[in-house]
Amino acid sequence: MKRRWKPAVFFLFLAMAGGVAGFWGGMRIAADDEAGSQLLSFARALIYIGLSAYAHILLHEAGHMVAGLLTGYRFVSFRIGSWTLVRTGGQWALRRFSIPGTAGQCLMMPPQHVAHPPFVCYNLGGALANLLCAAAGFAWGGTFGVIFGALGLVIALVNVVPLDAGVPNDGYNLYVLLRSKAARRAFAAQLSVNGLLSEGKRPRELPDALYALDSGAEDLFSLTLRQMRYQRALDEGDLSGAQAELDAMQAHRDRLPRLYVLELDCERAYMMMVQEESREAVDRVYGGETRAFAQRAQCILAHLRVEIAYALQCEGDVARAQEIYARARKHAERYPVAGEAACEMELMRAWMRRVA
Repeated sequence: MKRRWKPAVFFLFLAMAGGVAGFWGGMRIAADDEAGSQLLSFARALIYIGLSAYAHILLHEAGHMVAGLLTGYRFVSFRIGSWTLVRTGGQWALRRFSIPGTAGQCLMMPPQHVAHPPFVCYNLGGALANLLCAAAGFAWGGTFGVIFGALGLVIALVNVVPLDAGVPNDGYNLYVLLRSKAARRAFAAQLSVNGLLSEGKRPRELPDALYALDSGAEDLFSLTLRQMRYQRALDEGDLSGAQAELDAMQAHRDRLPRLYVLELDCERAYMMMVQEESREAVDRVYGGETRAFAQRAQCILAHLRVEIAYALQCEGDVARAQEIYARARKHAERYPVAGEAACEMELMRAWMRRVA
């Protein structure tokens, strides 16, 4: 509970600020438009707020992209909502993908053969873009300009003030990176792994150096790099290595954001099913919130893999497993991370061969 009250208070403050901006905007429109009803005036203000919020999400991710390009990063993917533009194999493609708790994401490949890739500009680029565009909105004036400016300030604050409200924001990431060299190395490694997987490389095909961890490192990025090490171990068929990575993350689960804890529990349950533990034992890990999360975010292929395992190992429901597998095959064709899709589909095929 202690970890959550500060983010909750801060987001309440931001919601109130947004509400004040919307109320002020509605009053301003009503004053400017005497012929229109107050209801229509407030509806117009809400439209302005919606347009401004969407525009600032787009501008935020574009800010990350521009900041990354200026500091030597290479484009990998750009997501707004569930629409994802990805560059793979020299080709541009539009895919559908989303992560719970995020409105967008810009992922880039850090400059290679650089001992210490830059990270401050890339992480602050989004909030900086919101602030610059908010200033332009205030300078432009008018009701829309002021609402656009106010929303830009709110979104910049939401992202730049260090917060872990389930998913760590840019400010929180930067706070961790500034405090730890190990975190900076793990951060660059994660971006590099994601970039290579997006190009179609399998986890088992990537060099060992990318997965190296500093001894004793317990920062957020070092812990979450273990999830990629876990994925690689699964791709190699190294079940004991995969379990060791999960155990290392489990030992420090109190340091992980809530979203990462849910992902961890999905995979802990999966390994329990691989090891043919009882349904009762699996449900203690995978039941309730964890399974609801996995079922809500089934655009992530790993979640479909876990559900196939649950259908076969725990429910004995072959028809349901076949239905999930059919969905996974279609989804894999348009998955934004081709190497990850290849790995996940191989794991799912292994389960389906049990009932072939």
